[in-house]
Amino acid sequence: MRFVSAVLILVSAIALGTQKPVQSSPVKVFVGPEGETVTMVEVNKAKEMLVHLKNVGVQGDEFEDQTHLYLLKDTGAHGRQAYLNKKRGSKTYEYILLTESSGSWVLSHPIKATANLPL
Repeated sequence: MRFVSAVLILVSAIALGTQKPVQSSPVKVFVGPEGETVTMVEVNKAKEMLVHLKNVGVQGDEFEDQTHLYLLKDTGAHGRQAYLNKKRGSKTYEYILLTESSGSWVLSHPIKATANLPL
């Protein structure tokens, strides 16, 4: 009985991990002063966000011309953050890419930590 339960939980987890994101907001596209393009759309009942970056990083880095699924966190007072959980060794860090405050988004540059791009 335990084996059957374990198999069912494993199959359910695999199925949930491969679900396609369901769009839950309009697509937003922002173009920066130097041709940076950030395309974002909230998915899965606004719990996650698909983000596509172009001309933002260095050619060949993990962000350039790639689409990634980020988690969304409500920070209160009309604010949200789009972030990834990244593991380094035994510790897990939140990598925050986008921050929203009162309807305006700011991109925290993935390569240059001090460069922020208001969207």
